Amino acid sequence: MVGYGLASELRRAGVYVKTVEDKPQVADWAFKRQMQHSMTRGIDWLVLVSGDSDFAEMLRRARESELGTVVVGDWDRALGRHADLWFPVVK
Repeated sequence: MVGYGLASELRRAGVYVKTVEDKPQVADWAFKRQMQHSMTRGIDWLVLVSGDSDFAEMLRRARESELGTVVVGDWDRALGRHADLWFPVVK
């Protein structure tokens, strides 16, 4: 199922959804590029809903750039420990 079946729900909620090829690491690369782009555009906060520790370095860079960071979803706080705010996913 593409995007875990969430794309239509996210769009309905007003979230911009960009789809990428279903190949290893393609989504990670696209997301990291978007984060870098956003950081140069003057955004104030980055909200990351993920448990993928591959994004830890980007979170560190975002905080170094004085960008507020929020992580939702990593139960072991691999990402959350690099964020200003952390919230677990409640199941």
